[in-house]
Amino acid sequence: MLAVLDPKSEGGKASDTFIKSMAGCTLALTDAPCGAGAAALAFLSTIAELRASEVLPRYPLEVKFIGGELSIHAVNHAKKLFSDIQSELEVQAIFLDAKFKEWNVLDKLSTSDFVKESALHGASCSSKLLVIANFSGFLVKESKLKEAQPQLDELLRYATGEQSLAIWIEPDMNRSAANGGLFSWLYQRFETVWRLFAKIDPVATCSDPVFRTSAKFSLPLKPTD
Repeated sequence: MLAVLDPKSEGGKASDTFIKSMAGCTLALTDAPCGAGAAALAFLSTIAELRASEVLPRYPLEVKFIGGELSIHAVNHAKKLFSDIQSELEVQAIFLDAKFKEWNVLDKLSTSDFVKESALHGASCSSKLLVIANFSGFLVKESKLKEAQPQLDELLRYATGEQSLAIWIEPDMNRSAANGGLFSWLYQRFETVWRLFAKIDPVATCSDPVFRTSAKFSLPLKPTD
């Protein structure tokens, strides 16, 4: 919710990214790993509440959601939560078509199948958004990052191209922000392998632009700021 609302204007372009993707029409929303669906549910319910409060316009929005998750228990919980919220979303003209697929980030075939299924599920959509959240515990704390790297490369390549966006959200902890942590790895990937797909905004006054910089911009929810 903080990534969507960004009340202190500390989230860089994340808030704009979320809100623009939910303006209307059709959206392919991929959440991997989705767990019990907390990230996507918080995202969708926040947009619905903003529409209900007449902060955002209520344009018809069709969301083709696909969640990738290894735990069947988490998926079953997510299915119930998505079912519970669906009618409330429809009141705000958000029409959700949700599906889930088993996904193991350490397995190449599993990842290829998940990416293919994501592309097929959202083939009719005008834009796509990839959300990755709270993954540092598994990738860094359990030392799985090196093994998962090829599969993460493939997943993030899926989020490239016209009208394609990706958001990666992690708690402010050492395993995410410290030198050698998850975002340090992401920085290196964008500097090398992914440099053709995305660029990091440099900040000359900062020695560590990945973790220390912040962008100030006019939020759609607070146009006078």
